[in-house]
Amino acid sequence: MIESSLSAIASVAADRRSGEAVVLGAHLEGPFVNPRKPGAMDVVFIREGDPELAKKWAERFNIAVATVAPEIPKGYEVMEALAKRGCRVQIGHSIATPSVAEEAFHHGCCGFTHLFNAMSAMEHRSPGVAAYALARARFAEIICDLLHVDATVVLAAWRAIPRLYAITDASAAGMPDGNYQWGGHRIIKKGQRITLENGTTLAGSAITMLDAFRNLIAIGLSLDQASEMTSARQTEYLGLAGFRPDRARRSSLSRSAGSGFGAARCLG
Repeated sequence: MIESSLSAIASVAADRRSGEAVVLGAHLEGPFVNPRKPGAMDVVFIREGDPELAKKWAERFNIAVATVAPEIPKGYEVMEALAKRGCRVQIGHSIATPSVAEEAFHHGCCGFTHLFNAMSAMEHRSPGVAAYALARARFAEIICDLLHVDATVVLAAWRAIPRLYAITDASAAGMPDGNYQWGGHRIIKKGQRITLENGTTLAGSAITMLDAFRNLIAIGLSLDQASEMTSARQTEYLGLAGFRPDRARRSSLSRSAGSGFGAARCLG
């Protein structure tokens, strides 16, 4: 399933039509994650670290970003295999301690996947990945639908992490309310909330990047600050200076759906 998804993303990227977003590569989110933090993933796809398989995928497909839990068996080796082949490797779906997270940055890690979600938390006497990110991270992504992360916590992370950037984590954006098949699961969309059939586990979001931009404005960021979080910082993180929107482009975000950034996820 993962290889077929990576192949499909590659096909879409190669067959871009006029006016469509540029697909910069896949985000390999799984299978090298911790089964104790699956989020909406189907645990049957989760596996221990396999650096040879990671190397094979990275050489065959354009994997721009990869999420790995460093604490799983051979997690560090998977990070190294992917990072050596140009992937931006992030900690996510992880119960790592701060010391394990710090060690990951010596093995090619450079960011964090959907901060606060599916990771060890900000407990003040038992800090986890989220706490380490707030203390040490330069880059981290955060879902800005204001459902995955409360507005106050988004602002706290924005103050703490110099290059925090927004993602949508969209699974059924633009779709009518109803039930959908997604990543081996049936999901339920009701308004802006998307869950698994249990009604509690969030399964992606229903927002576009324009929605994320508007949410950031609504919680107090300026136009320039929201524009940085929804376009410029992602391209900086990926090393794509040529995609950086100019000021006029950024000022149009409040009335345009464009963000200057295209990406795709491959869920394990």
